[in-house]
Amino acid sequence: MIYRVLTASFNEQNYPSYSQPTFGGAWMVGGVFCDVPFPNKKINPKAKFFFTEKGWRNGRNYVLQQIREMGLTHKIICRKNPKRSEIVYQDKFQVAVLPRR
Repeated sequence: MIYRVLTASFNEQNYPSYSQPTFGGAWMVGGVFCDVPFPNKKINPKAKFFFTEKGWRNGRNYVLQQIREMGLTHKIICRKNPKRSEIVYQDKFQVAVLPRR
């Protein structure tokens, strides 16, 4: 399983809009930053970062605590492991995956 945390910002009609920046990896969620390696190569802008099982076990408490302290609404997306052809970057804590068609 891979995991992605999305944080919500509210638009003018007060509906949540969920997003996650791709430039910071899985650890850059709603302004929360952890000290983990970032990709040092250019990643496809369409790729989405997910936590791996190990990254989720090690970092979920910190990331979710920081999000709650900032008062942000969040959503967690779980997905089965992607195909090798969908992966554009991977380390032991995070994986960047191209969206499914």
